[in-house]
Amino acid sequence: MPNLKKLSFVHLPLLAVLAGAAGSLYAGPYSAGTHDSTNAWDAPVPGFVGPDGVGYFSQTGDSANYVNPLYLGWASSVVEYDPAENPNFTGALYPETAILGPVTGDVYDIAALGEPPAADWEAGTAEPGTITVSFDRAIKNLQGADFTVYENGFAQYDFQNETLSELVLAELAYVEVSSNGLDWARFPSDSQTPSKLGSYAPLDPTNVYNLVGKHVNAYTDYGNASWGTPFDLSTLEDEQTVIDGLVDLNAIWYVRIVDIPGNGDSLDASGDPIYDGYPQLFGALGADIEAIGQINVGSDFNYWRSYFGLGVELATSDSDGDQIPLLLEYAFGLDPLHYNADAPFGMQYREGQTAFVFRRDVRAEDLTYIVQSSPSLSVPDWQEIARSEAGASVTTSMPEAFAVSEVSASDIYSVQSVREVRITALNTPPPDTTLFYRVLVESAP
Repeated sequence: MPNLKKLSFVHLPLLAVLAGAAGSLYAGPYSAGTHDSTNAWDAPVPGFVGPDGVGYFSQTGDSANYVNPLYLGWASSVVEYDPAENPNFTGALYPETAILGPVTGDVYDIAALGEPPAADWEAGTAEPGTITVSFDRAIKNLQGADFTVYENGFAQYDFQNETLSELVLAELAYVEVSSNGLDWARFPSDSQTPSKLGSYAPLDPTNVYNLVGKHVNAYTDYGNASWGTPFDLSTLEDEQTVIDGLVDLNAIWYVRIVDIPGNGDSLDASGDPIYDGYPQLFGALGADIEAIGQINVGSDFNYWRSYFGLGVELATSDSDGDQIPLLLEYAFGLDPLHYNADAPFGMQYREGQTAFVFRRDVRAEDLTYIVQSSPSLSVPDWQEIARSEAGASVTTSMPEAFAVSEVSASDIYSVQSVREVRITALNTPPPDTTLFYRVLVESAP
C-alpha cells in the first residue's frame, strides 16, 4: 500500500499502574437461536446492526439498521446448484442467485435446496439438494469465526413472556469447504436431538453444532430477526483432506451446502443421527440459504476501501464525520460509513489494572502498528515499546517493563477478528510521574 500517510493518536497521561488478573473462557451448551453472544461454541452473528439493535432488520426511519460492517465479502458466484428432485418442490420461486451478495432480511430472498420425497429418501434412491458458491477473495483461517451462513430458521414469539421461543423450526444442512473446487472438508457436526421430530416440528438449537439452520433468520411475530451461524476453519485441522494438503484453510474459495432430510439417516461426526422437522409436506424446500458472509479474508486498505464503496478517498479522509481518519478506521476495525461514538483507544482501569487499550484488526495484513510511550509530548522522547506487523500479534520489545495481552474486542464470542490490545506498565511509576502513550499506523514493510 504505497504513499499512505503515517497517522497516530495520543491519549491522556497515565498517573499510576496496578496489576490485575485475567478472566477465563466460558464453556457450556451450544448456542441458542438468537442473542447468545457469550457462547463459547458458536455464538450467532447478527446480519444487521444499528440504532434498532443488533440482529434486527429494519428498513425505514431513523432507526433503520444496516448490514453488519464486520463482513468483508459475500458469496459472489454460484458454481453448481443441484436441488433435490421432488414434484412438490417450488424452488423455481427462489432462484439460486438469491444466495449471492449481502444478507437482505427478506425471508423470500433465498436459494432453496429442496427435500426429496420421504419414500425415495428412505429407500435410498434420492440425493439431498446441494449448492456450491465461490468468492472474489479467499476466506482465511484467522482468529475465531471465519464465515457465516444465513438460513431462514423460524422461531415463534411468546406473547405471555414477551420473549422469542427457545425452539427453532430448523432445516439443517452440512457445510463443506474447498480450495480447488475438487477436494472438500466437511465441518464436523454434533446433533444431540434425542429422537425423531414430526413435520415442521421445532428443535432445541443448543443441541446442534456446526450445522446450518439452527439460528433464527426470518420474520417473527415481534420483528425481523437476522442471525447467522458461524464457522471456524480451525475446527477442520484434523480432517484428512486438510492433513494431506488438498484443502488449504488459508485459501478457501468455495463453500458447499448439503441439505439434511432430518429423519436420522444423516449422521453427525460422531455417527449419531441428525433430526429436524421431517418430512416437509408442502413445498419441500429443504434448507433455504439467504447469504454466506466472509468475516476473515486477507485484507488491505485498497480492498477495504473498495468493499465499503469509498472509491479513492485518501487515508486522511473522514467519511462519517467521527474525527477518525479512514486509515485508522481500517486499522481499528471500525465502520467507515457510520459515526463511531466510542473511542477505539484510551486508558482503562479494570479488575485492579490500569492499561492503555486500543483495537487492532487482524485482517489488515498491510499495516504495522507501533506502540510508543513517553514521559512528555516532546517528539524526541517517544520510545517504541511494542509493535505488530502484517496481522501478527502485538509483542513488546521491553518485556521487563511492559506486558501485552489481546482479547476479542467484540461482544460476540465467536468473532475474534478485531482484537482489544492492552499495554500495561509492569513497574508502577512515582505518584507525580506522567506517562503518555500513542500508536502509529503505517504501511507494512
